[in-house]
Formats: sequence, C-alpha cells, structure tokens
Amino acid sequence: MRILPLLGVVLMLLTVLGLMRVPGFAPENGEQSVAGLLGSALTFTFNWYEGRTGWAPAGWDVLWSLSIEEVFYLGFPLLCLWLPRRLLVGLLLAWALCLLPLRALVLANNEVWWEKAYLPGMAAIGWGVLTAMLARRWRPGRRDLRALGLFGAFCIVFVLGWSDLVHRHLFKSGLYGLCLGTCFLLFAFHGDPPTPRLPLRWLARMGSLSYELYLSHMFIVLATVALHKALLDTKTWNFVVYLPVLLCCYAVARRLESATARLGLQRVTASTQASGQLQREDEAARDREIRRTLVRMSDLTPVSGCAPGTQKPAGPGSGGFFYHGYFPATAQAAANAAVKPALSGQQPDGSCDERPCSCG
Repeated sequence: MRILPLLGVVLMLLTVLGLMRVPGFAPENGEQSVAGLLGSALTFTFNWYEGRTGWAPAGWDVLWSLSIEEVFYLGFPLLCLWLPRRLLVGLLLAWALCLLPLRALVLANNEVWWEKAYLPGMAAIGWGVLTAMLARRWRPGRRDLRALGLFGAFCIVFVLGWSDLVHRHLFKSGLYGLCLGTCFLLFAFHGDPPTPRLPLRWLARMGSLSYELYLSHMFIVLATVALHKALLDTKTWNFVVYLPVLLCCYAVARRLESATARLGLQRVTASTQASGQLQREDEAARDREIRRTLVRMSDLTPVSGCAPGTQKPAGPGSGGFFYHGYFPATAQAAANAAVKPALSGQQPDGSCDERPCSCG
C-alpha cells in the first residue's frame, strides 16, 4: 500500500500541469487527452494506452512500468491460491525463461509495444519472484554469497558495457544477463546485507526512496531541461547540472515520502507491522530448521553424558555430542548448548530419565 498515496499525489500534479498545457506534461497529439492519460494510469493500462495512441508526454511516460508491475501483483496472488505449489513454480520458471520468445511475439513495427508489452515485462518480474522463493529455502555461506554477488555484478557490467558483443555473439541474451545478474545481487544482499559506510549512506537512502524518485524525478528533469535551454542552449556544459539535479530529485523524494506518510499513516503503520510479523515468522522458521538439522546430526553419536540405549549418565570418554573432529571445538560446543537440553532429558539436578534414547 506504500505506492497508492504517492501515486495519488503525483497523478494530481500531472493532471494540473497537463490541463495548464505545460510542455512535457500536456498531450501533444490529437489521439491523447489528459482524461485518457489519467484513466489509463488509474486502471494500470497506461502501456496499452500508449501502444494505441503513441508515446505519452515525458512527464507521464514513467507510469508504463508501474502498470505492468501492478497487474502482475494483482494477478499473481490469485495464481498462488489456485495452483499447486509445484505447478506454480514450474509455470513461473517457464514464464521467466520465455522472456525473449514473448518479446519476439510483439510486432516490431509498433515501437511502444516492443518496449512496453505486458508479458515480457511480467517475465522479468518473475525472475525476482523466483529469487525471493529460492532465498527462503537456500542459505549458503558468506563466502558463497560474496561469490554470487560478484558474479551478478559482472553480468550487469558485461551486458551494459559490451552490449554489442552480447547482442552479436551471445544470442541477443542481454535481457537474460541483466535479469540473472540482478537476481544474483539481490540473493547475495539478502543473505548477507551490506552495511553502507558513511560516504555511501546517501546512496543507500536513495535506494529506500526508489518509488519516490521513480515517480517524481521527471518534474525536476523537465524543469532543468527547459531552464538549461533558456539560459545556455548548448550541450557543452551539460555535465554541470547532473549533481544539482540529483540533489533536487533526492530532496523532492524525501518531501514526497513525508507528505504521503502523513496521508496514508494508518496504511504505512499496518504495512510496517505486517512486515515485522513476516520477518519474525521467517526467523522462527529458520531457528526451527537449524534445530531440526542439529537434532538429525546428533543421531551420529550418543548424547553427551548418557550411555547408548538409555538416558543414564555414561562414564568419562563417552564420545561427546558429535564425533570429535567433525566440527571445530567452538562450533561443537555451540551445537551442544543449542540442542542438548531438548535431547538429553536431564533434570535440573543432573540426573537422567530412564526413557529409551533414540541416539544410540
């Protein structure tokens, strides 16, 4: 629900500027109207509207990708309810892998649809959903996560830096490279979240304002372009405006965040509480899985302090909780402390029950 208050504010500003015939916000061809732009944005059919009427004004054009996202987010939960889990995962995997074939189905002579069709865009989102599902079931070590993150960064840099080479010699697989690299980075950062250092905290903050920046940056960009043309009318000093524009976009995004938080305070609070509940459930599930793993591994040897077959105390040299040498001493001690009370049946006074022991 975070996006709705912000979207309402942005659409109100776009509508006012469009009705005032401000360049970059007002329709420029006879097939489009402010009402049509607004209606398609509210019904998440903006890319469809553009495909039928041509490119939208620059100020409105950012809304096309939001339409694809929201249609996916509305439809995918229904598939989760209707389809068995294995069938759902298989369908999502096939959909993600068919990114380029789905794009090839779009008529190349329609430039807008070629860039903004629903099914290829949803296939790209499917890559992210599959990554999120994998991250809940597989948690590799820190070294492996760093390797995955480096490989993901390599994929993105390679596709962006050598796009012609990828297009000519790697079967036009640039989109797959971007999706794969992004998924590897997201997976690595989820498993081992980086702590932004002081010089880069502003960049991390901009990441948390991604939707605010995405929906509002064109107000600053179009104003800067108009001012630049009026004052300089040259491309020689274009680089001078980059940093001021970036700072202005950041300031506007923060203002929008504060304003929309006040408008949708209850929704934001409810969303935050739900997110915290999901995080707590995830941590509890992780703890249970670790506990079950340790319990299974404990079956390798008798419980420390108990003789095989019973829960009576054993004499010295009974072997410990795990085979010595299988774990480092510190890890072995931690594992013993974590699950020994649940397995040994020892009483507070140190005595043992007479129950059969499953570990011997």
